[in-house]
Amino acid sequence: MATFVFFLVWYVFFIIAFGLGFYILLHKKPKDATTITSKATASDDTKTACAKEDDYEFFNSPWLSLVKTSTMFVGELVSKSTFKKYVSENIVDELLQNENSLELGGAQNEVCVLFCDIRGFTSLSEKMKPAEVVYLLNNYFEAMIDVVFSHNGTLDKIIGDELMVLYGVPLKGDNDSQNAVNTAMEMFKSLEKFNRQMSEENLPELKIGIGINFGKVVSGNIGSEKQMNYTVIGDAVNLAARLCSHAKSGQVVISESVYNQISNQNSFETQTPIRVKGKSNEINNWIFNA
Repeated sequence: MATFVFFLVWYVFFIIAFGLGFYILLHKKPKDATTITSKATASDDTKTACAKEDDYEFFNSPWLSLVKTSTMFVGELVSKSTFKKYVSENIVDELLQNENSLELGGAQNEVCVLFCDIRGFTSLSEKMKPAEVVYLLNNYFEAMIDVVFSHNGTLDKIIGDELMVLYGVPLKGDNDSQNAVNTAMEMFKSLEKFNRQMSEENLPELKIGIGINFGKVVSGNIGSEKQMNYTVIGDAVNLAARLCSHAKSGQVVISESVYNQISNQNSFETQTPIRVKGKSNEINNWIFNA
């Protein structure tokens, strides 16, 4: 997609530049062709008077509109290509149609956060060649991120072999917690297919654990003047990460705030409350076994 956009941009600008030059050469019509240059009375220096913008039909021609339209078109394509690396296509379209949909400043939002981590990948990677590790991870992330986007999730970041996904920013859905849970369940189905494909190439099987939590977070562009990223921070994010750490291979662990909002509660089993770092009280949790 990036290569296509690159060549499309250059192609459009080439056509515009060629057309502008050709048009100006054919339609140059000064209002007064006899007084383009004049001699100064106080010296022998010759001064050349510049033709005014109004001397050219271009400035009142359809070409100016074409330039503006083409520039906007190319800009939108580039924006779409960039956004689609992080969010699904329908969210990209909504953001481009409604500029106010994306809050660039800091704001408090209710967001569902999903963490998905590969179990035992560090020890697994030590037995593999570097090229194999990169190949395996890239194909794995492609499969998982496709699932994320199909449920309107936003890819916040990739942390090593872990995915952090958001639901509810930059745009809220009808039920962000349900979308997150649906994503988690489909991830396991996609992983089964992925593992079968990798086994045919003599690559190891991957196993994952997932944690999901819903709560208030602070969202916005966070970083320095030189480098900023749109992300979320807060206690709700930390709890989602703790639940992911608690999940065993093949499990989805959700908090009470998520459980209360989903329609498929019967797919989850009630667990003994757990203690997590940073929380004084025990956390109620439910587990889905894939």
